[in-house]
Amino acid sequence: MKNKILILLAFTALLSGCHEPEYVQPTTTAIGINSVSAQFTKGDYAYNSSAIFTTTVDSLDEDIVIKIPYYFPEDSDNEVPDSLLTSMRMTASIDYNCFIEPALCMLDLTQRNEFTFTDGRGDKHTIYIRGEISGLSGNDFLSFQMLYPETTALIDNDKNTITITYNEAMDMTACQIDYTLSPHATCDLPTDGWVDLTKIKYVTVTAQDGSTHNYSIVLSNVTPVKINYGFRTGSEKQLFSLDMENLGLPRAETRNTSLAVLGSYLVIASGDGTTPIYLNKTTGAKVGSINLGTASGDGFIKNDDAGHLIICNHSSTEFDIWTTSSVTEAPTLLLSYSPTTGYELGGKLTVQGDITGDAVIAAPYEGNDEGATNQVVYWTIKGGVISDAHEVNLTGFVGLVWANGYWGQADGMPAFTPISSNADDGFLFSVYDENTTYVTNISEDGTCTMTSLLTPDSDGSNFNYNNWDIKTFNNARYGALLITGYFPSWGGSPSVYVYDMTNLSNVSGDATTSSAIAISITGHTFYDQGGGVGGNTRAAGDVVLYTTTDGYYMNMYYIDQNNRIIEGYQMDCIQQ
Repeated sequence: MKNKILILLAFTALLSGCHEPEYVQPTTTAIGINSVSAQFTKGDYAYNSSAIFTTTVDSLDEDIVIKIPYYFPEDSDNEVPDSLLTSMRMTASIDYNCFIEPALCMLDLTQRNEFTFTDGRGDKHTIYIRGEISGLSGNDFLSFQMLYPETTALIDNDKNTITITYNEAMDMTACQIDYTLSPHATCDLPTDGWVDLTKIKYVTVTAQDGSTHNYSIVLSNVTPVKINYGFRTGSEKQLFSLDMENLGLPRAETRNTSLAVLGSYLVIASGDGTTPIYLNKTTGAKVGSINLGTASGDGFIKNDDAGHLIICNHSSTEFDIWTTSSVTEAPTLLLSYSPTTGYELGGKLTVQGDITGDAVIAAPYEGNDEGATNQVVYWTIKGGVISDAHEVNLTGFVGLVWANGYWGQADGMPAFTPISSNADDGFLFSVYDENTTYVTNISEDGTCTMTSLLTPDSDGSNFNYNNWDIKTFNNARYGALLITGYFPSWGGSPSVYVYDMTNLSNVSGDATTSSAIAISITGHTFYDQGGGVGGNTRAAGDVVLYTTTDGYYMNMYYIDQNNRIIEGYQMDCIQQ
């Protein structure tokens, strides 16, 4: 009897538990698919990391459209044909426990491709993926220059204004201007002839896709206000990031790349005898090759602080430096020198100041596989008059020939950079693989004193700390250090650190963590995993700081040939 009662109670409990089930919220409300990307597999940019096009997915009810630019690269005149879309490599960013069937691989994006997408709740959706060649949408002024009268023009793309500073002595009815727009955008503001800016109140930039950006032209007799010191924190922006190979500059053991800014252009020298090329310094678009004239293309280039480019050859017998103030004017000989050591000069070259006024030009001799050196040479310029060469043996460091204070082959050539236009202020010196940056002071009798400034990271032997540049901007002195990577396939991408070096006593510690760092940039790599053990070809590179003539902007550019990368950045000192 007891057993029957227990069974009845259990049955009653079971019946009482059979209520309508409660609704359980799904574990996710996300769409589940975040973005879809396509990459060229044909043509000049097949499998190129810069030729990946991504669209963000906001809805599963509409076609997922991958927009391919009408021109690629966008700043070129290379039209993208439909045939390139017929075999695109596809990838997608999807959430955990979500699936696309069939799997994405190669697609013909000229077609409407059907897939089944299963989201994180287990629900299935029919989605469609296709491509579309679309006009470029950029419709901004990227730069605006007043050539005559020479004055400041500031672009504010957020406030949609171009503010031009003038005074009563300037005739604003007869102006000459130059500007740079987003790629393939147009504007009806003429750049040839004379422009009456007193009659132009508004101007429109039209993108290739037809979208427009309207600007007000503001003539102001109030000089824009600068902050008191240095660049404005938060004003840093990237101008461009380029793969060297897209500019016709492949990685090569014979290349010893260097940079200079000349007027509106960034000049790039390969150091292998070829003519340097030049890019638009704002967009990175390739413009052409400079007029090299009778100068050599196998050495370094640099710019001074006053709009002059200097170009040197690479020689152990006759070392020449030429100069020009325009990419279209053939350089003229600045100085000629007969090296005395049997080693070559021209693998590195630096300058501070104005070569027509006061300046310092410096170059280290280059060791080779047969021998090593610790000698440098520099020239001082006072009032445009060039001194005799100062040859100095540097001591007090550990160089590539370990524990001996020498450096050997070209990869290990040191940075030897004047701190200012006065040689008495000293030089920055750093050499692989010690990679410690020293302040080097040289007395009149050639004796040098080395004082440690910055020490390398613990992994410094895989990197090269031998690219420095220094510029003064808005009452501050900045030093830029490019650290090139020897082994890009092992993660050796470049890094750039910009230090506030106004007071050198405040600069110390690890170069990668020093409290003097004002900007740090970790570059990426375009290296394609195909270049030998670790990918090392030659850890050549260069960094350059440039301040605009109006004093409102400072640009920084660097190049690292092992990682095939050229990047440009800009900062300003404009009070907001």
